[in-house]
Amino acid sequence: MTNKILIISIWVASVALAYWLGLEGGSEFTASNEKAKGGGDIASGPLSTVKGTPKSPSPTGFDVSTISSRKEEVSNALSSSHVTVEERPEVDSQSEQKSLLKRLRSGNPVERLAAFTEVLNDPTSANLSSAIDAYKTLPEGHTRFSELRLLTYAWSQVDPAGALEWVGSLSRFEKHIGSGSVLDAWSRNDPNAAIEWAKNNFEGDDNPYFVGIITGMAEKDFTGA
Repeated sequence: MTNKILIISIWVASVALAYWLGLEGGSEFTASNEKAKGGGDIASGPLSTVKGTPKSPSPTGFDVSTISSRKEEVSNALSSSHVTVEERPEVDSQSEQKSLLKRLRSGNPVERLAAFTEVLNDPTSANLSSAIDAYKTLPEGHTRFSELRLLTYAWSQVDPAGALEWVGSLSRFEKHIGSGSVLDAWSRNDPNAAIEWAKNNFEGDDNPYFVGIITGMAEKDFTGA
């Protein structure tokens, strides 16, 4: 019996203590809630002030007058560059022409022959004239026979009769080499015309012009030669 009373007393005391703690906790929660509300009102003041403050526009760092000035500078630069590009081909062409004429008269035979080949690959009237002028400045003799063959062979591609007429003004040995080169090339393209020219320009049985004709014909018509 005594034990039951003791247990009941402890239970009642526990319930009372729990009730008292509950009341204390509720009052503290109410107080903290009121403080939080008061703090919220205080904090709302600066926030409203910040919201009401107008934002200043961020600087772009550019000015309209500066942009216009730069556009004008770019336009002027492009204009000057365009003029330079248009004028450059003429300047380069003149420089190349001077270099070519210099190489046509070079003392180096390899360089000179390369220049003659470059010019005579396109045997226009101007190119033939440049090659003839350069040939005349070279020392006479066997050292310029290679240039003579190149010149007369290229010339025969466009005007074989004219080339043979020019060759007729050369010295005896150069005349022999030049005419042989012209007739060689001529007979490859038109052997009948070359044969007719040879007959008209020599009387006798041993016509020296036929040497070049036979050489040229043999390249395409060995039996006919």
